[in-house]
Amino acid sequence: MVPTATGMGTMAGPGKLIIHAGFHKTGTTSVQMALHGNREALADHVDILLRDDILPLTQAARHFSKRRTPESLAEVARQADACFAAIAGGTRPVVIATEDLSGMMPGRAGLDSYSAAPILMQTLERAALARLGAATPMVFYFSTRAADPWVESLWWQHLRSTRIETDLDDYRREAQAAADLDAIIAAVRGALGHASVVSHALEDIRQAPEGPVSVLYDLLDLPQALRGPAPKPANTRPPCGLEPIFLALNRSGLPDDCVSDTKRRLLRAARRNAD
Repeated sequence: MVPTATGMGTMAGPGKLIIHAGFHKTGTTSVQMALHGNREALADHVDILLRDDILPLTQAARHFSKRRTPESLAEVARQADACFAAIAGGTRPVVIATEDLSGMMPGRAGLDSYSAAPILMQTLERAALARLGAATPMVFYFSTRAADPWVESLWWQHLRSTRIETDLDDYRREAQAAADLDAIIAAVRGALGHASVVSHALEDIRQAPEGPVSVLYDLLDLPQALRGPAPKPANTRPPCGLEPIFLALNRSGLPDDCVSDTKRRLLRAARRNAD
């Protein structure tokens, strides 16, 4: 039996629902920048929802990933229902793109994996079915990355944005379980009953005509004329040896605001130099 939302009557949904729900450090920022930059050209063809468009839902997903309580999951369901209620009745395909739907990045708030992702995707699927109906094709898309470069990128992200004191070699050993992204995707497939699940490795799609966003454009069957240029890589690590400096800052006795400000200044200078 197809679930229905109370008082909805006949359900109508978009032509297709595509949710790019992860993972962090797999080209997701480049994808979102491309979608944002091409939003006006695509306005008559696809509705695009990014992180700031569904902020209450992404906040609820992040909160559940670290709390795992019935109450925090109920809030995810409530915010998902509100999100899908807002697009019910539309006819254009809808793309939702934010990695925070899979929960917090491993390494934050004591999390060591994306183990919340299957539960979160199941909750999103149920809410979408209730609001949009089973006639709406639904795809969950996950971008992945080879384990070693993913772990190294994750370490750099934590190094620059937190006061992590672990060097890369030790972090590699700690993060090996989190790096098995294929296992999380398999668990997501097992948790879903209606939607299809698609995954592509960043190494395979990086050289596609429009870069990492090409997968979404292909899922939309988007004509070439609407695709726009390939976006520049975003949120990348400057190749100028900041890692030992940041690690020393994190291990220092300097106050947090001083460490953060110094990192920002160094990053700004490194990126100016790279340009």
